[in-house]
Amino acid sequence: LELEEVSSTAVTGPTGPSTLRLNRDTWFVIDASNIVKSEKPYKTQTLLDFFEHLESLGFDRERFAAIADAPLRYQVMSSKGGGDEGREFEELLATPNLVQSAKGVPADKDILTIAYAIALRGDTCKVVTDDWFIDHQRAMPNRHKWFKKNHLQFTQIAGVWSIDPDIVASDEGE
Repeated sequence: LELEEVSSTAVTGPTGPSTLRLNRDTWFVIDASNIVKSEKPYKTQTLLDFFEHLESLGFDRERFAAIADAPLRYQVMSSKGGGDEGREFEELLATPNLVQSAKGVPADKDILTIAYAIALRGDTCKVVTDDWFIDHQRAMPNRHKWFKKNHLQFTQIAGVWSIDPDIVASDEGE
């Protein structure tokens, strides 16, 4: 499968010209560190709240793959100033929804590699991050080119999530 065959198409319809209609079985590779750090104190519940938001839009949690930078597991602990009281991060890490990058390796590379591989096997995949991965543009030109077409940004204020562009689950998506 060539890069040109992995597309991202905005569909104009009743939801508005900037709304992406995505198939319900779309994969979401999520920058867990970005999501968790969108609110202080840092806590695992913020990532779970984002999962719930995607589910409320009609997407399947079995297709959410969050990837965290290695230090995040410590940054969420209350003893380090985070908001987790117990083993919330460790419990989520034991599920298929969260993996942690290797110590000393930023999650960015894993996010690009995994998302691109999912797309190359023929599945629709979107990357949720507030990063543009500019520092990976030269080392991974094909992945970065694909990423620019499949990047979703997010904002979260007072527990309300916004994804840009707007997305909606559909049985007739990409």
